[in-house]
Amino acid sequence: MDEYEIARRASKLPDQFATRVDRETLEGLRAMDRGGEYGELTIELAASLAAAGTPVSAAERDELQALLDAMGMPTDPIQHLSVRLDLPLNREGESITRSSSLQIGQTSA
Repeated sequence: MDEYEIARRASKLPDQFATRVDRETLEGLRAMDRGGEYGELTIELAASLAAAGTPVSAAERDELQALLDAMGMPTDPIQHLSVRLDLPLNREGESITRSSSLQIGQTSA
C-alpha cells in the first residue's frame, strides 16, 4: 500500500466511525486527517474503540490492522477490539443482527 492509498483509506475513517466515538475523539481524528497524520489517526481510533468496547466488524478490524501495518505503526490496540462475528454495522453504527463480541484469541464456549 503506497502513501496515497494510505491517505485515501485513512481519510475515510473519521466519517466511518463518527457515530461510534465521542465528539472530542472525532474532532481529534478529523484534525489528524487534515494534518496528514494518518498513523496517529488510525492508532488513536483503534485505541478509542478498544477502550470503549465499541463493536467493530471483522472487515473494519482488518482495515485498521492493514493501515497500521502499512505505516509501520504499533498494532497493540487491534487485539483488544470487540469484533462482531455477524453482519457488519449499518451506516448509523447500529447492530443489524445480534452481536457476538469476542476479542482476538478468545473462543466461544
